[in-house]
Amino acid sequence: MDIAEQVFGRLSGRWTLSRVIHPDKGTASGSATFTPAGPGRLHYREDVEVRLPGGYVGEAYREYEYVLEQGLIRVLLADGTTMHLLAFESEQEEQGDVWTAADIHDCRADQYRGTYRLAPGDRLTVDMKVDGPAKDYRIVTDYGRA
Repeated sequence: MDIAEQVFGRLSGRWTLSRVIHPDKGTASGSATFTPAGPGRLHYREDVEVRLPGGYVGEAYREYEYVLEQGLIRVLLADGTTMHLLAFESEQEEQGDVWTAADIHDCRADQYRGTYRLAPGDRLTVDMKVDGPAKDYRIVTDYGRA
């Protein structure tokens, strides 16, 4: 079994999530579920409570598809556009294998540089650096098994 298959197999199920948008642009917390959606496919849905500076609090959701390809995981936006194509690598740490992958998504004039890290104990982190003419922020989302 290759690394992508191992990572893909560990994603299925329910997770809690905590998100911080830097610098001081807001937070979100809630849950995410990776649900099997056919062979080599997981449907991702998150439901969160968003808190923004100034006191705004509201509900939000996001959906993606994760598709297992030969040695890769493709993350698709709701419209079918590829967000990231992930080639995971393994690193040995004291607690066990840690799998990481990174990719860049160009969206018009903006770039979304995503780093995905799956650590022992089902700890997943997605670190997204967003740059563009009018954008400069970082979104860090930490997941734990629910």
